[in-house]
This record gives sequence, structure tokens and C-alpha cells, in this order.
Amino acid sequence: MDKNVIAGLLTMLGWNLFIVILVVLAAPYKGGSYWFLFNDGTNGIGISLFLVLWSIIWFSIGHHVRKDYYAQLETYKKSYPNIDSETLQKEYNNQYKLKATKLIMRLLVIAVPWYVLGRYVENELGRTDLIVIFSLMLLSAFTFWYYKRNTAS
Repeated sequence: MDKNVIAGLLTMLGWNLFIVILVVLAAPYKGGSYWFLFNDGTNGIGISLFLVLWSIIWFSIGHHVRKDYYAQLETYKKSYPNIDSETLQKEYNNQYKLKATKLIMRLLVIAVPWYVLGRYVENELGRTDLIVIFSLMLLSAFTFWYYKRNTAS
């Protein structure tokens, strides 16, 4: 099987596992049943379609990221032909992680204020909202620290 397909399947599996964990954690607060997610008035057709589409999207993301990673690695190798393969791979992995960290950092810096505004307009911020906001802020601070620490060296 193609390694890009395997990467897509692993990404999709990670997404679905994340959804299952969220449902298991939320079930006690939503009436104790694990099927609360499918009680949307359409016999679960809407949420099922949503979950299938999001699984396909996450498969595509994993597949594309893997292909993009190796395409950029080949370009990197052609740009620096005199560097040995192990050093080149290490440097490229570092650059790739830094680029991803910078993207996540920017996403979180933008997402936290919009989350606060969206939840506050709807109703007062509860304890769960504060926990989510605090977690996102910590993750944002960690990504900023990681990015700054590794770009300074």
C-alpha cells in the first residue's frame, strides 16, 4: 500500500479517535448516553454525513501533507547537494517542524479571541469555556516558545 495512503488513514484514524474520546468525555454531561450525538431529529443522518465528510477531509489532509513533505524534501536535497543525507534530513525536519509550529501559533493567536467573542455573545463564559480558553492560550504560548527557541539557534 502507498505510504501516502497509510499516512492519510492514520490521520483519519487519529481524527476519529479524537471524536470518540470527546464523545466519551461529554456523555456524562449530556444525559449519560453515548448516542446523544445522533439524537438530532434526523435519526443521525446529518451527523453521520458530517462525520464521514470530516473523515474524508482528514484522510485528504494526511495524504497531502505526506506528499508535500517528500516533494519539499526532494527540492531541499537538490538545493544543497553537497550536504550528507543524514544532516540534510535533520535540518529539513527542523525547518518543517518550525514552519508547522509557526502556522499553529498563528492559528491559535487568531482563534482564542474569536472563541471568546463567539461564546460571550451567545451567553456568559462558563467554567468549561475558561478551561478551553486557558488550554488554547497555554498551547499558543508553548508553540511561541518552541518557535522562538529553535529559530534563535
